[in-house]
Amino acid sequence: MGQPQTLGRGARLFGTCGCALLALLSLAWIVRDAVLAPGAGQVWWRWAGSPAASSGGAVQVTSLTDGVLCVVCALAASRVPRSASAAAALAAAGTAALVLRLPSLWLLGQGWTGVWAGSALHARAYATTVASLLLGAALLLTAALGRRAPRARAEIPDRPAPAAARTAGALLIACAALFAAWEADRAGDYGWIAYRSMLLGSRNTTLSLLSTPRGWWMAVLVFLALLAGLAALARATFSRALGTVAAAMVLAWGLVRLSVAVRFQQFDGTLDASPRVQLSLASTLFHVLAGLVVLALLLPGARPARPPAEPVPAPPGA
Repeated sequence: MGQPQTLGRGARLFGTCGCALLALLSLAWIVRDAVLAPGAGQVWWRWAGSPAASSGGAVQVTSLTDGVLCVVCALAASRVPRSASAAAALAAAGTAALVLRLPSLWLLGQGWTGVWAGSALHARAYATTVASLLLGAALLLTAALGRRAPRARAEIPDRPAPAAARTAGALLIACAALFAAWEADRAGDYGWIAYRSMLLGSRNTTLSLLSTPRGWWMAVLVFLALLAGLAALARATFSRALGTVAAAMVLAWGLVRLSVAVRFQQFDGTLDASPRVQLSLASTLFHVLAGLVVLALLLPGARPARPPAEPVPAPPGA
């Protein structure tokens, strides 16, 4: 096994700026949508896929993706300057930006988006997409190429405690299995042609200009939650950062589904509802609780105390 590595000073500075720019891009669009929204809560309900019946006004740009990227990248920007796991934080934030923004590249390339939103707004949204993808790729490259050998024990990335790692890993893998099972059921109900529109996006399934299709969100959640769960079980040095991003996405999805369930009073008469509805509500509650628990276990600060910093012996031949 190779010697643990940490991120160099220049790479930390570049990574911090990159994460901050990604967070600010999303925040700027969120503020714009909130100011122009026709009513209180309209932005959130479009994020949840449940807009009001009369939702006129300006075209909304943001989706749940923007809320998640804003929080994840802001957290990464605050951690990268001093964290021993800065490389993992950059890689996790860059991966989230790439996989969540990628569908906008082909959706905004379709003619109906420009007609729907107008050429000026469409151009700015497309520029945001390209910038986010470039920044995400740059963060991944920085995490891979900007590393150096640690000079003190405090610079060695730590691993989650065994009990916390097992619990977080099991919860994330359970979430991935639940998401996969529900999507397989949905694909069977709708058929491949209709489900393909949910996966890749279409005019009928797009509620905002930078929307990430629901099926794509689910595929990303399954992939990231499974990968983060396996990394946590292995107590990999990058498991904290990846697990935090995956848990934040699971929690965000659970919260939007929970808000829709509360809005339409789906918990009223739950005992008399069909088994499918009961399982759906139970899954939503599980995702919210699992996301909160994993964040509590893996977020920086939920770790055993380090021993006092001391120099790391130089590798043989240095």
